Amino acid sequence: YGPLYQSVIKNGRKVIENPLIKKEDSYELDFEQLEKSMTKQTKMFILCSPHNPVGRVWTKEELDKIGEFCIKHNLILFVDEIHGDIVKRGVHFLSALKSSEKVRKRLIVATSPTKTFNIPGVIVSYLVIPNERLREKVKFEIDRVGMHNPTIFSVKAVESAYTLCDSWYEKMLEYIDENEKFTRKYFQTYMPEFHIYKREGTYLLWINYEKLGICEEQLENWFLYRLNLASPKALLEEAFERMKKCYLLLKS
Repeated sequence: YGPLYQSVIKNGRKVIENPLIKKEDSYELDFEQLEKSMTKQTKMFILCSPHNPVGRVWTKEELDKIGEFCIKHNLILFVDEIHGDIVKRGVHFLSALKSSEKVRKRLIVATSPTKTFNIPGVIVSYLVIPNERLREKVKFEIDRVGMHNPTIFSVKAVESAYTLCDSWYEKMLEYIDENEKFTRKYFQTYMPEFHIYKREGTYLLWINYEKLGICEEQLENWFLYRLNLASPKALLEEAFERMKKCYLLLKS
């Protein structure tokens, strides 16, 4: 996720990239590459959970392995869980806050109701930091830059989202799952050389275009690689009809 990368750069630090490994219809973490890339200067492991953009929901075994890795290398574990409420039916999201006490001592979880409840305009997020000493250090930095007072409206929005909107939330998950079924059927029928990877979480679909036999620059004249399912079905239908016309041009 681009902003996570940029936040490191803008703070005068260096990013150690860890590309995921593509395995058939999904992606996995490359722990072997992680081990090789560690240095004495490495201070933090940044994890997107569920993963944006590939849609993975990490398993307990994967999260445990990440936690053990962070303990071994004395890293702070920063986990972005903003898509944690949006998972496919039958998939279980496990928060990093369920980790062992040893992991929780070095854990920062960042999240927000803005994705789940479609309220990005209120501009609100929050951190959960179990370790009091680490929490006080973060609070000091937040206070130092003057970001300590959210608006009254955003606080009320968070409270209302998490206490009054269960019915809407359940219907939203159902709607996104139905949009995914519709999208997969449409692509299989009209644009079969676009392969849609397995979705476990988020409202995004990750698409492979290799079978089209074109380069990235050619594709970017027409498309981006991920597809947002959190839209009215009528808009998706309109978008797909337009995509189909471009798809046929790319194949010609």
